[in-house]
Amino acid sequence: MPTFVEPLESRVLLSGGAVAEPAPAPDFVASLSGKYPPVILPAATVKTTVRLTNQGGAMGVQQMVPVAVYVSATPDLDASATPIYETTVKAKLKTGQTRSYNLKMTAPASLPGDGYYFIVQINAQGTVVESDLNNNVVAGSFLSNPFGHYSGTVSIPTMGDYPISFDLSPGIGSAITSSMFGGGSDYSGILNATDVSASLTSSGRYQVKVSGTLNDTPYGDVRFRVNASGTIHGQTMDGTIGVSAMGHSIRLRFTVTKDW
Repeated sequence: MPTFVEPLESRVLLSGGAVAEPAPAPDFVASLSGKYPPVILPAATVKTTVRLTNQGGAMGVQQMVPVAVYVSATPDLDASATPIYETTVKAKLKTGQTRSYNLKMTAPASLPGDGYYFIVQINAQGTVVESDLNNNVVAGSFLSNPFGHYSGTVSIPTMGDYPISFDLSPGIGSAITSSMFGGGSDYSGILNATDVSASLTSSGRYQVKVSGTLNDTPYGDVRFRVNASGTIHGQTMDGTIGVSAMGHSIRLRFTVTKDW
């Protein structure tokens, strides 16, 4: 007597009239491993590792599992999340087995202002039959958007703390001179910067180099050079500013916090 499957109850009739229940379906759970760099710039290449664990029944054959990645201002996958990457991965997992997949994608050119999460969803449309589709979403850790306005203080020995601000934008090199010493500072109207460069690395290291002349001083045009460097820690940045002018140099410490 041949084996056949009853269409209504999904049971298998074996020779001799014995009934076999179908094998339990797999149940995928995703997790993220590895660490993101402190700063992910817009349009930067991002690498992450997705770990796929089967906590359900064993997969009898290899199947292609869809994977989608989103960027969102919250760790929840809802209508506000922006899809940025899609792929499929091969899986044939036994019960309790885990396999890791390396993903390489490009961050969007525009990121949520305060910060964002990468959210990974597996098997979104139920392409692979699972026992539970409600546990297929995982969010990474919160990532700060480094661009914005930072304000705080710079400590001058024997004189105390004085206000300072930085503006970090995608074109950070073009906006440094007007904000280097804080908006409204007396310095902003007399700086003549002839060489400005700025950089922000994926390690969170921020560097500014400015040189030029300080005009309308009692001593005439005075050449100056400023080297500032800081490290971003989430919503704050700390570092040092080195100022050289008239044969003298001074190094000052600063701490600023992102406020918009």
